Amino acid sequence: AGLLYALGWWLFIDASLVVSAQNDSMIVPPQLFLPGVASSLSLIVIVSTDVAVIKEDEYGYHGDPRELYQIKALFWFSCLMLLFCFFVSIYVLIHVYSHGYGIRGKKPDSVYPGVALFLHSLSTIMATCLLRFARTDED
Repeated sequence: AGLLYALGWWLFIDASLVVSAQNDSMIVPPQLFLPGVASSLSLIVIVSTDVAVIKEDEYGYHGDPRELYQIKALFWFSCLMLLFCFFVSIYVLIHVYSHGYGIRGKKPDSVYPGVALFLHSLSTIMATCLLRFARTDED
């Protein structure tokens, strides 16, 4: 899982450096790093949430019921944010890089940053699934 996560960041950072080294007309703008940062935060929240708390109901939980619902809400918000970041990367790949619309009037010469952002989001989702579902409650 760590290898997938590191591979995703390596690809995206490599794409931004390659584009800047080739004097592309559109360098990778800083806002395209936001889906990666948000998906990384989602990975941390999803993996650190205890599965037993997610499966509990308000009668079996031995704490404040509001705390239980807050934990569940944060967990599901993180899952939705992870999927939203994935869909944003698909949009960026198709709209900005594949169709060549660019950002702020600058058109890209290469599709590689869009593909790297997509692979970065995909590898983060795969790493999250591996860390979340490939372990037991005792781990």
